[in-house]
This record gives sequence, C-alpha cells and structure tokens, in this order.
Amino acid sequence: MFIPPNQKKLMEAIKERLQSFDGDVLSLYKLFGEFEGELEFSAFEQDVLAAVDRYLTEHGLERDTMMRIAQLFLLKEPVNARKAEAVAAGLIAGATENAVFGDRDVTQKEIGEYFDVTGGTLAKYRDMVADFIAERVSQVVSEQFGTAEEIGTDPQPTERELWEMFTRVSRHEGASADELDRMLQEEQNQPFEPATDEERAQQFCYDAYDSGSDAERLQLARQAAELAPDLPDVNLLLAEQEEDILQKETYFLKAVNTGLRRYESDFDDSWLYVPNRPALRALFAFGAWKITQGDTERALQELAHLLERNSQDHQGTGWLLASSLLTEGKLAEAGQLLDVLDSVAENARLYLSQLRESLEAGASYDAAVDALLALDADEGVKERIRSITDPGMFPRRISLVEEEAQFTYWLLYWPLMKLKAAE
Repeated sequence: MFIPPNQKKLMEAIKERLQSFDGDVLSLYKLFGEFEGELEFSAFEQDVLAAVDRYLTEHGLERDTMMRIAQLFLLKEPVNARKAEAVAAGLIAGATENAVFGDRDVTQKEIGEYFDVTGGTLAKYRDMVADFIAERVSQVVSEQFGTAEEIGTDPQPTERELWEMFTRVSRHEGASADELDRMLQEEQNQPFEPATDEERAQQFCYDAYDSGSDAERLQLARQAAELAPDLPDVNLLLAEQEEDILQKETYFLKAVNTGLRRYESDFDDSWLYVPNRPALRALFAFGAWKITQGDTERALQELAHLLERNSQDHQGTGWLLASSLLTEGKLAEAGQLLDVLDSVAENARLYLSQLRESLEAGASYDAAVDALLALDADEGVKERIRSITDPGMFPRRISLVEEEAQFTYWLLYWPLMKLKAAE
C-alpha cells in the first residue's frame, strides 16, 4: 500500500480536530479535516474529486463535508480503478448509506445511472467507502467514550490544546457558527496568548505538567499561584510536593472545592466539557492520595463522588474504587464493580478478583499472597508482590497496557497491607 509523504501530518491533524467531538455522531463528518490546498492528488484522483463535486453541485448538496471525506478516502485507501466515475459513485453511495447527507432518499440505482456505472462496480466502492467512514467514526467514539489506556493524576496529553481551543471560542461569545469557524481557522496557526491572569496561571500549570523536572514543576506552580491562587491545578501542583501532611490536605481540599464551584453539571458526559476536568482531576488525585494515607473510607467517598460525575470513567476511577472496596472489606460491591470494569487492564481484573476470593474465604495474608503468586498471569506483578514495597503516590501518568504490572501492584498493595496489619 502506498502511503503519501504527508500522511503522518494529515492523520495527526485529523486526530487533533477529532478530540473536540461532542457526542453527536453526525457532527463527526464535519471533522474530517480541511486539507484542500495542502495536499497533492494524482490526475486520476483529481478526476474522482471533480466528479464528486459535480454531483454535489447539481443535486444541491452540502459540499465541504463530502469533499473532505472524499479527499481522506483517496489518501488512505488503495484504489485500483479504471474509471474515476466508479470511485465517485461509490463515495456518494457510501456516504449516503452513512447518513452524511441526512435522511436524503436516493436509490443506489439512481446514483449508478448518474455516473454510468454497473450495480456490481457501484457496490464494490460503496462498501469500501461505507466501511471507511464507519471505521473512522468508531475510532473516534472509542477514543472519546472508552476508558483511557493512559491515566494518572496529570492531565491527558490532549487537554491543553482542547483548553486553548475552548478559551479561544469563549472570547467570541455571540458569534455565529460560521464566524467562529472562520476565526478559528485564522487563529489555529498562531500561538495561544493568554488574555487574563487566570489564563496565564492555567498556562503555567500546563507547562508544569509537561515538565520532566520536579523543581521546575514547583517553580511554575508558584508562578501560577501568584496570579490565581484559587485555581484547582495550582493547588494540585502545590499539594504533590508538599511534605507537611496537614498543608498537603489543605491544598487538595482547596483544589476540590474550587473545582466543584466552577463545575458545570449540564452535560451527559461532563468530561467532554474541558473546563470541568480540573475538578474531576482534583477528586481523582485526592481520592488516590487518601488511599496511600490509609484513609480508604474517605477515599471511597471521593471516588464514588467522582464516578457519579464522570460516569463514562475516562480516568480509570473504577479501578481505584475496586481496590478501596477490597481494603474496606466490601467484597460483594468490589466483585460487582470488577465484573463491569473496562477490559483494557485484564491482568488487574484477574489479580484483584483472586484477592477478593481469598478475602471472602477468610484467608491469611500469606495464603492470599500464595494464591496471587499461583496465578497464570503477568510475572511482573508477582515480582513486585514478592518484594512488597510501598508503591507510593499514584503515578502522574501510567499506561494500563505497557505498565500494567506497576498499575496492578499499586491496586493490590493497599488491601494486602490492611490484611497483614489485621493479623
């Protein structure tokens, strides 16, 4: 398969645009990207695009969305056709099947007759296009609504760009959709410039989260605190390196309380409204910290509160909640939760389920450990169980796939220590 030299840039740009998907599947079609003028098409591909454009014009159909889909399809899919009209017919038919034109009533026969292609040829390219569109939509829905494969107390990598886009839009209150689209197009290649102290402080916070140095994170957090001391992320960053327990909890509580005061609940999925994320992040970080302090009763309250607000669980809260339920001896609830958690971290489910069975059977600490070590599962988890060292604070960012052993051990450690302390 031939991959155009600019394919990587194209796919990265599309992914950026799709991150702001708001849950309306039809709106996805408008997010396939605006790449005319940037890409070069072969003479055959230009003929395909011209045929599609001609059909849209003659039938009075909205052009931009369909042309974007056609461009992306030609760049992504290998097409070996003799007749440009055959591919154009397939593009129109496949898009029609996926409701790109709404509920427009048109038969495949009518499309075939317009482009002068046989039913078999039309069906071939229609199915290719329909599968292509369905795959793109499925991928976006999965990214937006599935439990993330990377979680932690830091923001997800895409959040900063989403916040910048939201902030740009909020500066043009009252503008029409077309005006907003035009302004965003004009501004998208310009560096984001904060306009208020709070925006500058939030930018410092994102700089801190992006930094690989603890000292720099703290310095940036302090700079942000001078501008907006009540900002949730300011207090989360100050909390993470504070050694005094009482002051640390004060920072966490301030982050939670100020975050919830700003929280907007009028969304089916509150995570998709970017300004809500600092509040959700604060609840997650505070709950995770409470687990490390042995206060799993309070952790349960915070994590359950978080899961009520972020029911799609983009943060992996359910895993921490399951660990805390085991620690508190709420085994039936833990079992029910483990049955429905996302399957990304299958080893975590296996180990936690085994520990739940051991606790339910009244096993001793040694017997529970032996049962975990006997599992036919990730050896990395077993190595950590044998060494049984305190894993510390929940990671700032951890992959549930590549670092599943570390993640699983963190979840196991706290209920195991509670069991050991009870003997």
